[in-house]
Amino acid sequence: MRLFDATLDLARHAQGTETHIITSVFPDQNDRFMCKSLSARLGEYTNGGTCWVLSGESEGSFRTISRAKDQTVTLETGCENGFAVGDSVALSWFHYFNTQNLTNAINHVLYDYPIMEIYEDVSDEAQHYKHDQFEYTLPEEVTTDIRRVEIQCKNFWAGWWQSYPDMFVNCHYWHLNGRTLVIDPHYIYQWGGRIRIHYVKDHGMILDPETQLISEQVDKNYLRKMANLWLWTHEIQMKHKDNPIAVDMYNQAKMDEEALGKKNIPENNLLPKDLCYFW
Repeated sequence: MRLFDATLDLARHAQGTETHIITSVFPDQNDRFMCKSLSARLGEYTNGGTCWVLSGESEGSFRTISRAKDQTVTLETGCENGFAVGDSVALSWFHYFNTQNLTNAINHVLYDYPIMEIYEDVSDEAQHYKHDQFEYTLPEEVTTDIRRVEIQCKNFWAGWWQSYPDMFVNCHYWHLNGRTLVIDPHYIYQWGGRIRIHYVKDHGMILDPETQLISEQVDKNYLRKMANLWLWTHEIQMKHKDNPIAVDMYNQAKMDEEALGKKNIPENNLLPKDLCYFW
């Protein structure tokens, strides 16, 4: 999922969008287009509205609208590939939330959203299993929330390795001082076999929407509803106005948060921690 998709989904949920077809373009100008179907309230898009390009050469781009007048939409930053007649765009007015608000809300949820990650170093033999070594220092990128440890055992059962040359088996492990992984010495695994670690990490923010993608592990419904809660919380806290609509939307968002909590999302989407016995 792209930041493009997440912000568009959030805008549709939080304040609504309109879809239009481009009916006219301006030669050599990649920041303007015309839509005959635009409503008369064009001023609501000016200085903060958002445009998502749904089709055409610039599909996947989203930009802030700097001005909308006489069925012409002008963007703060042009799209490199420009526009063509027949391209579809989605527009969201700056009634409450602008492009940066929508992006901030998505990143607020993604910052510490837990996802599974796998560490496996093929080249670093220091991170490969050895019969006479039971303690291994966790690589810097691996968190201490480890859910499973596997060791490559291609010769574990004689004859099987020819059919399963890259088989991994779960192993019993323990932590020492947070950053040391201890493999149970009562089991003998393949000498030199690679160690594979399944661990939980924070997703982190999307800083470059052109190259970074949101992990498929992120629950889209959770992302939308928790980002929506952030938007309306921000609206009430920052503007300090008695806005009954904002309060109603905030209360609805809090109900959504409670419902998600009862489903134990996103924890239910993570790999359960293996039961390990160490003696």
